Amino acid sequence: MFKFALAKTISSTQTELIAAIKKGFNENSFAIAALMQTNGIGSCNRVWNSEGGFVIPNSNSSVKNDDFSNVDFIFYDDYSKFNLDIQNNLYISFYSDNIPSDLPIQSASIYYSMIMKLVLQENNSKVFIKWPNDFYIANKKIGGLITSKVKDKLVCGLGLNITNAPNEAMVLDINISYSNLLKAFFDKISYGYSWKEIFEYYKRDFELSRAFYFKSDECVHSLEDAKLYEDGSILVDNKRIYSLR
Repeated sequence: MFKFALAKTISSTQTELIAAIKKGFNENSFAIAALMQTNGIGSCNRVWNSEGGFVIPNSNSSVKNDDFSNVDFIFYDDYSKFNLDIQNNLYISFYSDNIPSDLPIQSASIYYSMIMKLVLQENNSKVFIKWPNDFYIANKKIGGLITSKVKDKLVCGLGLNITNAPNEAMVLDINISYSNLLKAFFDKISYGYSWKEIFEYYKRDFELSRAFYFKSDECVHSLEDAKLYEDGSILVDNKRIYSLR
């Protein structure tokens, strides 16, 4: 079962979790979220900070954990107990001990992005995953996911625009409570979908990616004629490209 920690403010959920793991933090499946990031990390090392406007839950409690010495948490427990009423963008980093045996590690971003997409789709969102790890509605980005291999863990950082978005992006197209969204997401990860199952869903989304471009090694590639392989990699411009980033 996931342990879940929620902070009011943090520099970056991804860098804080990675730093803790490097220092020996070894909790079973774990996730850390924040209502505000001051130095968040997006794909291609872009800055992904909060836009402000978050609503702090009616809680005066402060939970300390020695593995995150610079962070004050307003929740730290099994995710099933999380019921705070929050209206906020999602900034979260996590890892799971329940990694499917057939998952190509280089496609972990696709795997976990698709699990979140399934949660949103089941709640009537029209979101799809643009290769390899961006959440889109129509032609606007609403979020993304990055993955880092740290020791024996796949640490994923995920962001979704739920309440506000930059000018060039948009917000999620459904109303869903913060706690219900996270619980459903952790439930699906814990269920243990195989890569084969998730890839079958993803092949349909990939067709929606063909109208877009992506950047790799400072080069911009069109996805229009890309060939998708079963390990999640693609062939574009006679080059095989993998999605881990």
